[in-house]
Amino acid sequence: LSGPQKERFDRIINLYSQETNRKLAFDVVKGFVQQQNDNAGAFYAFARFALQLHQYEDALKYVEKAIELKPDAHNAKLLRAQVLMSSGKKDLASFN
Repeated sequence: LSGPQKERFDRIINLYSQETNRKLAFDVVKGFVQQQNDNAGAFYAFARFALQLHQYEDALKYVEKAIELKPDAHNAKLLRAQVLMSSGKKDLASFN
């Protein structure tokens, strides 16, 4: 996933990730991303943010949404494998 939309969400998430109250930042960004019904870049960027905060369930949910919208997005598939491995589900972490 690449392009201006993804870059915009990357910048937004980078700003929020610097907040001292990371739980609040996470909730604010999640609320915003939930309104992006067809934005694979937003889902992917949020999944990365969720992974950084060890929010594996949300990370998996949103990376799956990104893959659903962009089935050929290899970086999203790699992120899904990383989320699964990080959450202890190594047996499910394939690149398909």
